[in-house]
Amino acid sequence: MQCHRTILGLCAAVLTFTSATYAAPPDSHNRPVGKLSCTGSAQTTKFDLSFFSLASSNANEPVTGTGSSAGRADALLPLIIHTGFANVTVLGETYGNGNSFSSCTLTFADNSGGNIAVTLDNVMVQTLKAVGKQATETRSADTYLEVVFTYKSASVTVNGTTVGGTGAVTTVWK
Repeated sequence: MQCHRTILGLCAAVLTFTSATYAAPPDSHNRPVGKLSCTGSAQTTKFDLSFFSLASSNANEPVTGTGSSAGRADALLPLIIHTGFANVTVLGETYGNGNSFSSCTLTFADNSGGNIAVTLDNVMVQTLKAVGKQATETRSADTYLEVVFTYKSASVTVNGTTVGGTGAVTTVWK
């Protein structure tokens, strides 16, 4: 358990260092903030992301709320992404059929140009939401899918080197 907490802490440090990333929709800068590649039983699907949030709980603070992770100090929190409507078919089918992706890999660059890859195993679509925002004086109208994923385990690599040793951090979702 101590090894998992160490790995979890290192994962949290890497993800905290790079922070949850937000940018305008990919078409406004022609550059997504990250990419997610998910492998299912029949195919691999790639998503450009305009937002993602991935975290773990503080190894010294228990998770609050409900569910099997509540009260545990080694909980992985869901991956939340924003992606375009072009992905609604594969995400909707996966969600609607109760299927999972065998693995998903989130890739992004940190502020210093380091390449970070977070590999998640046994990934389920927990929620799928269509979002639309009206234009304001300071921002254009926006539409996207907000997807919340749960997963069984996670491992992090930075510039090809696994962070925290060779094992993945695991958790059980309710």
